Amino acid sequence: MWADFQMNKDNCKIGIFVMSCDRTSDVAKHFISAFYKYWPDCPFPIYFGINEIKAHLQRPGIFHLSVPSSGWKEESLLQLQLIRQAEPGITHLLVFLDDFIFNRKVDTNSLIAIAEDITKKQPDYLRLKRLEESWLGLLRQYVLPGTRFGTESCFEIRKSHPYYSSLQVAFWKIDHLEDFINRAGNIWTFEHLQNVSKPHFSVRNTFFHYRHVVEKGAWETGAARYCRKHVGWFEPGNRKMNSSSVAATCRFYGRKLIFFLLGYSVLEFRKWIKKQS
Repeated sequence: MWADFQMNKDNCKIGIFVMSCDRTSDVAKHFISAFYKYWPDCPFPIYFGINEIKAHLQRPGIFHLSVPSSGWKEESLLQLQLIRQAEPGITHLLVFLDDFIFNRKVDTNSLIAIAEDITKKQPDYLRLKRLEESWLGLLRQYVLPGTRFGTESCFEIRKSHPYYSSLQVAFWKIDHLEDFINRAGNIWTFEHLQNVSKPHFSVRNTFFHYRHVVEKGAWETGAARYCRKHVGWFEPGNRKMNSSSVAATCRFYGRKLIFFLLGYSVLEFRKWIKKQS
């Protein structure tokens, strides 16, 4: 079904864009192993950002986006240009960061149905991981007016959400993604951008199941144990490792509990105070 769909030149094409570079190739090796373990039947071409190092990317279906080493913004824009050159007809990208380590098999048939629907409805952004909110915000998501992409129930993301343009796994219209990267100062400011004339959507239930294993350049608490369980191995390289002591683990899950209770309310209150001053 998907092969016929891709071959139809009247339809737009979809690819996977993994934002990566040589500085994070140690992490990307874990990403690649988990990706092929939990999504062996991925039907999309995979465009993978690099500078020069290719050893971890010798897999079928992966296209190297080799650009000079600079910064996230400059490299990402150059990589998008290479994707356009490789496939001029592509209009949407399924965007991943290279520290998303899968832990559950991907439902390819459901994703194909979403992709086919995207080519008809042409959304600028459809997030495939449930939007982070407090418990109250999560309940609110289920009563919001909805739409569907494929078989997935979705809703429009509130404009006040602090991470309106989150880099969690999402379908991006390539022009929209390029515009946002151009507007962003760096990857941290990118996720707060919005265009009020172009709504963003999110699934109600998480489609891709994964965990970030790097935080502020260091292996996150519990990353080693997580990778050994879901990837089958772990190579820390020269990257700093956050503590996995009992105290550190308690702090890690304590922050998650606080977020579940309060969500972004503290952050939003601080922003409101700043606007008043």
